[in-house]
Amino acid sequence: MRVYITGATGFVGSNLADYYYTRGHTVKSHVRSKNITAELGHFAPDVIVNCAAEIYDADKMFEPNIMLTYKILEYVKASQRRIIQIGRNRK
Repeated sequence: MRVYITGATGFVGSNLADYYYTRGHTVKSHVRSKNITAELGHFAPDVIVNCAAEIYDADKMFEPNIMLTYKILEYVKASQRRIIQIGRNRK
């Protein structure tokens, strides 16, 4: 299986990347400076695991929390791929 992971430098994302890789899956991690739409089109993953988020700086939250997720969902809708959305609920 081809797995594309966003947020792979964080705790959850890095552990998921290791988990899939050690089980023989092909894993690619998203790099913030890369165009996600082009990367997904080129890699053609079977599943996308979205762990990317900004939770500390409100001024930086829009791009990873909203736009990155939107671009992934648009790709999933067009390509009929699967997505796993990891999130955090703070009370």
